[in-house]
Amino acid sequence: KKMKKHNYVKKENEGLEEFIGKVKDKNLRRKAEEFVKIYESKFYKDQKLTKEEIKKLKEILKEI
Repeated sequence: KKMKKHNYVKKENEGLEEFIGKVKDKNLRRKAEEFVKIYESKFYKDQKLTKEEIKKLKEILKEI
């Protein structure tokens, strides 16, 4: 939803890294990459996010 306001819409069959690779704005792409890195580091290992990671993800979303 956050990326949609920047005119980026993720396709259903598109991975997160592939999706953010299309972002032309370097600052926006850097923030999205940081978010994806944290998210994927836990999601694909079936681990819970720490309080610090949740806080960081929320901060990134506010910046996006």
